Amino acid sequence: MIGLLSKDPRGSIKVMARQLQLSEATVASRIRSLQDRRVIKVVARQRALGTNGYTVLSLVDIHVDDPRKIAEVSGALSAVGDVIAAYETARRPEIVAYLRARDLRHLGEIPEEIQRSVACLAQMSLLPIMAMQRRYKYIGSLELPTPPAPLSRDLGARIVAALERDGRQPVRALARELGVSDTAVRYRLGKLIKLAGFEIVTVCDAQAMGYAVRTDVRLRVSPPHLKATLIKLSANDSIISVSHIAGPYNVHAVVLSKTVDEFDDFINGTIRLLKGLDDFAILRITRLHRYNYNIIM
Repeated sequence: MIGLLSKDPRGSIKVMARQLQLSEATVASRIRSLQDRRVIKVVARQRALGTNGYTVLSLVDIHVDDPRKIAEVSGALSAVGDVIAAYETARRPEIVAYLRARDLRHLGEIPEEIQRSVACLAQMSLLPIMAMQRRYKYIGSLELPTPPAPLSRDLGARIVAALERDGRQPVRALARELGVSDTAVRYRLGKLIKLAGFEIVTVCDAQAMGYAVRTDVRLRVSPPHLKATLIKLSANDSIISVSHIAGPYNVHAVVLSKTVDEFDDFINGTIRLLKGLDDFAILRITRLHRYNYNIIM
């Protein structure tokens, strides 16, 4: 059922029932159960870049003065508008975040905003993302709510906001909620779906699917082998994102594993065998504080 929803998130109950050889009532009940238990969520997503003027992505490493303040700092950092994901790690840096900026000048101003709004910071390093090689869009974390969308009078923005809450809402239900005709919703939704920066996907919760170990892995690879490394890692199903970054390491990846032993096998069987590998660092992700699964990085 999850496979069918991944291929067609807004697929009809009737078609799925026929494909699964189940009754329509059973299929509808099972989908509701998966959503209620936060195993899956069908959501509208927009690209992090190319919408609202954003053109730059970056990682930011946060070192915290007082270990007792890590959760407080993470919460404050997550409230900064340009931060789209933030998580704690088991070592330094204690917090890692993804942020987006309109341009390089704006990117330089964001740390100042963070410094003003977040106390107990010992050190902060920006690691611009030069290229996002892969962002696996069907696995995420549903333990955190999507930040509320800003109010808008534009019908397209209101449709997107409604579909971010429930991407399977029928056109008729959307029209009733928004107070417009079915035809207006169907026309605007059709235009949205044609946009390169918009899509509706089924997101599966990583932990509910058995992925209990989340890890931030950073690599320093010699330049002649960088492109091949990015391509190889992007084809690995254990990795949900891999990008070329600036800084002491030039490759960043987020890895999902079901057990620690499985992760060790990944390190020994994949990472250590990479050509041109100079060094690597492992940061175990202990807690998510913000995760915008409605944004495509």
